Amino acid sequence: MRTYTVEQTTVNFKWAFQRMLPSLPGPGTPAFADLCKGLHPYGLTPSNVTVDSPTTRLGDLYIGIALLDNNRLTLRIACTGLDFFLKELFIGDNWR
Repeated sequence: MRTYTVEQTTVNFKWAFQRMLPSLPGPGTPAFADLCKGLHPYGLTPSNVTVDSPTTRLGDLYIGIALLDNNRLTLRIACTGLDFFLKELFIGDNWR
C-alpha cells in the first residue's frame, strides 16, 4: 500500500426533504431564535446570515449561514433541502 499525506479535505452534503418545508426559519421567527441559540457557539453573527431569492419561485429562496473561523462552514437552508459546505476539515474539528 502506498503511503500518502492528505493535503486538503472538503465536505459537501445535500439533504433533500421528502416534503417541502412550510416556512424557512427567517429572522424574527421563533425557529430562527432557536437556530441562533444553537449556532452561536460556532461563530454566528448577523453579517454571516444572508437571505436570497434570485427569482420569485419559492424553491429558489434560501437562507445562508456562514460559521466557524474564516467562514469555513456554510449552511444553506431552502424549502426543498439543506446544503452543508465545509471548505477545510482540520484534525481536531469536533462535531457534537
